[in-house]
Amino acid sequence: MVTSGNINGVWTAANSPYRIVANSIATNLVIQPGVSVLFSGPYSLTVTGLLQAAGTSNNPVIFAGALPGIAWQGLRFVSANTNSILSNCVVQGAVACGLRLTNTPLTLSSCLIISNTGVSGGGIYTDSNLLLQNCSIVNNAAVAGQQASPYFAQGGGLYVAGGNTTLQSCLISNNTAVIPNIAGATETSTGGGVDCESGTLTLDECTVVSNTASAAGVSATELGGVYVNNVAASLAAAGSAFQGNSAMGGFGGAAAAGNAALLVCVFSGNQATFGGALWTGGSGQTMATNCIFSGNAAAQGGAVYSTAAGAAGDFENCTVVRNSPDAFNSFTGLIHDSILFFNGNEIVAGVIANPVVNYCDVQGGYAGTNNLDLAPDFAGAGNFELSETSPLTDAGDPSPQFNDAAFPPSQGEDANDLGAYGGPGAAFWPSALGTVPVIFVNGQAAAPSGTFALPASSPAVITFSSGFAGGSFEYTLDGSNPLYYPTFTTLPLVLTNRGTPSVIMITTRWLFP
Repeated sequence: MVTSGNINGVWTAANSPYRIVANSIATNLVIQPGVSVLFSGPYSLTVTGLLQAAGTSNNPVIFAGALPGIAWQGLRFVSANTNSILSNCVVQGAVACGLRLTNTPLTLSSCLIISNTGVSGGGIYTDSNLLLQNCSIVNNAAVAGQQASPYFAQGGGLYVAGGNTTLQSCLISNNTAVIPNIAGATETSTGGGVDCESGTLTLDECTVVSNTASAAGVSATELGGVYVNNVAASLAAAGSAFQGNSAMGGFGGAAAAGNAALLVCVFSGNQATFGGALWTGGSGQTMATNCIFSGNAAAQGGAVYSTAAGAAGDFENCTVVRNSPDAFNSFTGLIHDSILFFNGNEIVAGVIANPVVNYCDVQGGYAGTNNLDLAPDFAGAGNFELSETSPLTDAGDPSPQFNDAAFPPSQGEDANDLGAYGGPGAAFWPSALGTVPVIFVNGQAAAPSGTFALPASSPAVITFSSGFAGGSFEYTLDGSNPLYYPTFTTLPLVLTNRGTPSVIMITTRWLFP
């Protein structure tokens, strides 16, 4: 039992569980794998110095109430030592935010933040730089804590008040920002999964699934599974999936943002009133490259709805299919080298301006440069790669900067394939990243930039294999960079003299070491 207000030392599994019966402050505390820290009442653990809580996958460190329903107050870091560690930890069941970071940059790895509640950030609140790696933020809730209208619930899973926050290979699932119907009240719920009010939110190979923002009252506003303030914050997402999120009375089922850069992301099965997958607003730009929008639904803008002023961004090599009742609504930016098909109304113009649409396949046709109206002929049900016989292969903008870069997933020759699996950005899909050329020296695979010491009496044969069509082999024998003054060959190279070969494989499409 921990009764002292100030804590330091080492907590071991042999003495676990440690029961907290008063608000406590940690100044130098090490918590070993397998320890449970259980709170017996409405108490918190505040870290003002160093906390090193490092569990293992089989023996995590657990922070939770001593019994179900105990309203413990969470972990709080206040100007704490930035060498603090939270690894393989579980934070569960707090009622004043599971983990609150004030003026404390921190890294969390392989942690589970689950079933916590709070007003601004049910699972996590931060105003500092935060890195989460392989973490799960699940089943947390932002609730209205104000005593009178207006009411706010912000960031069911994560609330970012400041700093730059990066999530790598994380799961954000089943979190909510929900306010019940309070008679005569003004209610705003933002970011069922994440609310980022300031700084940059980066999602790298994350899954954002089944998060909800909802409100009622006389005036209600709901904003997305991920909400990014359209004035003070920005979103950068790559290789991430947004599935089954909702803002049923509001904007941006999956994401609501002003400034956003999206690369090889998938938006599917999201719902809202405006912008089933994505709402763009403010004066910022949304740049979506090689993204898929499929099966999203809204009253307006099944895939994308925009209230942004002026040119609202660029959708480059995107596949936008089977959204309801339309694909783009009130969007005024550029749509280029993309596929818009099976959406009902593909493009619904707003009151500001029409989008610029060039080199796209639009069902029913659309004015612009080299737009088509052809059935896409995808590779299969749910597979939006083009088939080998698709008429959209090599049908994009012929300018070299838009050429395909990876074969697969692209088809045909160098010219841009329409949709998410064409153009230079297609090289970032997993099917492309798995085809990086392999160099073999006497049949032994060489690591990138590796060297082999070759005896003069044993000539070496150098070959390469690749998932790319065509291409050539560039090498030097003195270890220098083969980008400068190389020798070229497409055939196996036989070395009869001792040397230090350095090699790359180059195509007209892309360069890989």
